[in-house]
Amino acid sequence: MNDQETINYTDYKNTFFNILNFLASPLTMLFAIPIFISYLGIEKFGIWILINSIINTIRFVDAGLGNSIIKFVSKYKARNDFLNINRIINNSFLIFFIIIFITLLISLFVLKFDSFILFFNINPGDLSIVRQSIFYAIILLCLKLFENLVLSVFKAYERFDYFAFFSIISRVFLILTQIVAVIYFSSLSKVFFYSCYTAFIIIILELFFLKNVFQNFTFSKKLINIETIRE
Repeated sequence: MNDQETINYTDYKNTFFNILNFLASPLTMLFAIPIFISYLGIEKFGIWILINSIINTIRFVDAGLGNSIIKFVSKYKARNDFLNINRIINNSFLIFFIIIFITLLISLFVLKFDSFILFFNINPGDLSIVRQSIFYAIILLCLKLFENLVLSVFKAYERFDYFAFFSIISRVFLILTQIVAVIYFSSLSKVFFYSCYTAFIIIILELFFLKNVFQNFTFSKKLINIETIRE
């Protein structure tokens, strides 16, 4: 297989997986929505939609670190500068963990106030379960944002097939977990609680795969430095 054929094959494969990635969420949601309505009821289903909407509005907390990884890792990859690649990734992860720690603290503080939850016209009788659900949903958001950082490394290496594959696996298994949880427990908080477990396991698998595919990639506190964080 010559270089041109290799490029075409890679392009076709990337395109195929990206199309699947684009279709994964709407198709699985189309299947999941009737199940959620049936087991949760209209009111709890509406709360589920509301919580997801709230979470989606605070996705900005990643501070654009995913785009930074793509930009700088791509630059150093062109130079075969694996030391700086590892510095960029390790320092980006550190910044992210600091941001997430602050986000969780703020969330715990805000969720103590009933007025925040009641602002969304929630039934006062559902305060406890909504509070738990939002907290688990925020943890899930943090896990998903960290996953985006991991998947950004695949993008930086121009392996969009790997990116799309793991993105599909993550979305499908997350929805399947929520379907199983809602059928088995009929509990809104359990849906988000077990989703956190699934998201965590998937991230571990992605990191393991990342480490094995890009063997020059490493985690080390020795790579943490102020200059890279400034960059």
